[in-house]
Amino acid sequence: VTNLDGSTATFFNGGDTYTWCIGGLTGPSKIYEQVILVDPNGNDTDAAAAAQGDFVVPFATVEGAVQYLSTNNKVGWTVEVQSGKYNVATPITITDQAGQSNSQTTIHLSGAVTIIGAGGMGGGKPLFKIDGTSSLSIVADVPSNITQTQFQSLTGAVIQTNNLGQEMFDISGSGGAFNYLELTNVSCIHVGSSNMISYNATGTYERQFLNISNCYLDSLSGGTIISRGTGGTVPGKTIFNIRNTFFKNANGKGTSINLTGWGGSGLEVKMHLSNCIFYCDNNTNIGNADSGHIVSTATQGAEWQFYWNANLFYS
Repeated sequence: VTNLDGSTATFFNGGDTYTWCIGGLTGPSKIYEQVILVDPNGNDTDAAAAAQGDFVVPFATVEGAVQYLSTNNKVGWTVEVQSGKYNVATPITITDQAGQSNSQTTIHLSGAVTIIGAGGMGGGKPLFKIDGTSSLSIVADVPSNITQTQFQSLTGAVIQTNNLGQEMFDISGSGGAFNYLELTNVSCIHVGSSNMISYNATGTYERQFLNISNCYLDSLSGGTIISRGTGGTVPGKTIFNIRNTFFKNANGKGTSINLTGWGGSGLEVKMHLSNCIFYCDNNTNIGNADSGHIVSTATQGAEWQFYWNANLFYS
């Protein structure tokens, strides 16, 4: 008789023969094609040395898993992040660099995931960096439940910057054909006066897509949620597709989306904004000049096309 663990044993009882399993099952044997696992109980060193797609040996950090994809030039993979709290020590970077590309990465946040920028990164290093002609999708099961008066992760997924002026998403690089960032079902809490989503490229992209769906975006300390970075360039064509999202800010001008940096002649801006709520909780300090939930400065020769539907703006 062969047991399930490969050993043999025979048990007789009155002429009947039984199979006797001594060792039991040893774990899953399936190797997934383009999926790696992250769990707080994992180990980055062991996981990097193991066969990827085997969930028995997970990474411990999100940045460790994403760096593994870059080091091994793995494109189009999914990083499965299990429930728990992750303090990010180095920027989570998606790049198209030759021989080290990890573009087209999907990060799936399973259940109650909290990702926080560590204080050691200071204000000069972003939490996420999307560099060059590359794409990143962050998809969670459900956004975290967060009150308007107190940050508290109750259920679902939340991403939070440190309190030292760190940007959450840095769209950078020397330009290229396209750049893509997608956020779905996630709460983003931004602490500091910097931008949450910042355009900091050193060259001009042909196109950049920003796709946000069913998210909660909160800037607690006056930073703008979407804006051009200081000294950065913006794409030739920027496409915003934002749906079912709550914007909340403490900006002194009440601004969540600042498009004044897209004022150059020949630039194209397309915005689909549907079923969103914009709220400013700092309305006592808002002045009259250049204030608003969304501000822009289009110049002659630019091409702007907006489609807005069923949005609410209040303070």
